Amino acid sequence: MEIKHIAVIALLLISNLNIFYAQIEPGTLAPDFSLTPLTGGGSLSLYDILLKRTVLYFWTPASSEMKLDMIKLQDLYSKYDGLQVVAILAFPEDESDAIRFINANKIKFPNLIGNRETALKYKVVDAAPAVIVIDENKKILTAQKSGLTDELINLIIQGFAPISSKRNPKLPVPEPKGPQSSSSLIGWRICKWTSLLGIIGSGVGTWHYKKRADFYYNKYLAATDTGEVRRLKQLVKKNDLYWQLSLGGGVGLTALFIYTWIKEEGIKSELGSTDDAGMKIGWNFGNKNRKFSISYGLEADEWRVKLEQKL
Repeated sequence: MEIKHIAVIALLLISNLNIFYAQIEPGTLAPDFSLTPLTGGGSLSLYDILLKRTVLYFWTPASSEMKLDMIKLQDLYSKYDGLQVVAILAFPEDESDAIRFINANKIKFPNLIGNRETALKYKVVDAAPAVIVIDENKKILTAQKSGLTDELINLIIQGFAPISSKRNPKLPVPEPKGPQSSSSLIGWRICKWTSLLGIIGSGVGTWHYKKRADFYYNKYLAATDTGEVRRLKQLVKKNDLYWQLSLGGGVGLTALFIYTWIKEEGIKSELGSTDDAGMKIGWNFGNKNRKFSISYGLEADEWRVKLEQKL
């Protein structure tokens, strides 16, 4: 092959390469691709999952900054309807670490295993992070070889309103956790105060029957008549039994009171009545600027210790 032919071929390759690279400039059509999800299953095509705005994020779990970006993207994904996020794993050898991170942080948007062909299309060969923002017409709005910045986030959510009462159709509907209605809250509250009244009543009953048992026991010790001794002995036994039963009932009602109190706080949290859904019951120490709390979370089944300090 003559040198001039080689030169022509080289020029054509360079020309085609420049045209190829120009595909990711803002305003141009985003290249399509088909990649396999990290969670398995069939391949997903970019054009099949585009929404009003789509964010492509090339990442690796080896970077703490990129992990933080993934969490931020999940927050945006769940907050804005019509926003699609597609994470592409830049290095397939990181697959197991990526799956562990995604499962641990409940990342719900599509996570795909990248390949060299896709990386070439978007000029991110052996590079991460990279953010590509695409509109509903498949046009690129911006392409940045960087992590999420405030400027990028503002561009991503521009024109979106946060989801309020309606659910995000992209997210699975969570299973309800216990009673969530106002009527259930009222029912648990009635149980709580009823059990509290029962505790007070059992306390009074325990005190009353214990005093009567002691009274009859003292008379029993002083009695001399056989019939009177027998009668007083029966009264002592009967009142001893009554105050012990009353005490046992009080212990049971106390446990019921604590349980209904925890359930009430849990429902209030689900209905948005409290700021911290995990803190169900506890003790607080300190003043208005510094508060130390120890609490037990029923749903999480764990003790929590929290220190809050206002500077």
